[in-house]
Amino acid sequence: MQNSIFKDWTVSKWLLNIVLIAVCVYALSYSVNFIFAIGYVAMLIVHEIGHIVAALNYRCEVRFGGFTPFGAYIQIYNHTSTKQTAIIALCGPFFGFLSSLGFLGLAYVLQDTTYLWLCFFAAVVSVMNLMPLHPFDGGKVICGTFPTFPLILVPFLGYGVYLTYKSDPDMSYMYIALIIYVIWNVWKMKKDSKYKALFRLDKAMNIQIFSFYIAMIVLLIGLIVVLLETFGSTLWPNFQEMQIPNFLQGLF
Repeated sequence: MQNSIFKDWTVSKWLLNIVLIAVCVYALSYSVNFIFAIGYVAMLIVHEIGHIVAALNYRCEVRFGGFTPFGAYIQIYNHTSTKQTAIIALCGPFFGFLSSLGFLGLAYVLQDTTYLWLCFFAAVVSVMNLMPLHPFDGGKVICGTFPTFPLILVPFLGYGVYLTYKSDPDMSYMYIALIIYVIWNVWKMKKDSKYKALFRLDKAMNIQIFSFYIAMIVLLIGLIVVLLETFGSTLWPNFQEMQIPNFLQGLF
């Protein structure tokens, strides 16, 4: 157990994680179905396995941190180089992409729409996780390669403000808050002394890592578009027919 990813896990931590998984499976089984619930947990595990495989490849001391109400996480106790940090971060969404393809294959073989939902969901979650901001995996990649890249989001968010400032002020305020967050994120990446070493990457490696990052986004968005074009509304569970508590029905 010396090199186990579960090293230092106490009985209470095991019990807490078992309870979190059980609650997650119950909630998703109740609102969608049992297959979707198990698939969702499997998707989280596969994503973290991607990070763990990459970290172990660099001989990092890595631990599986556990599950949270919003996902799962790992902990790395070594200091990693810029290249290592970026690749470890990218491997999570990459394995998420592979899990999406796996669900698509299961949907084809088993002719079960649930796996199609899981395929689409895994692709969407993976591309969201590549957002070039902290705490997403994409932020860990961008801060070492192109820390000003997140500013590309500002014009789009500004356009959102323009579209909503009269018709939906609350949404407009949300866009403004996101603009502030993006600018603060870029400022923090460039100012924090921890990230000064990130600029020591040679130009060729910088381009390679950033190119792989962009390629991952393009692949995932491409998969999402193909799924939407091919299957359309089939991808969206009929929430009205699901057993959702009354106080949540209005959300759907």
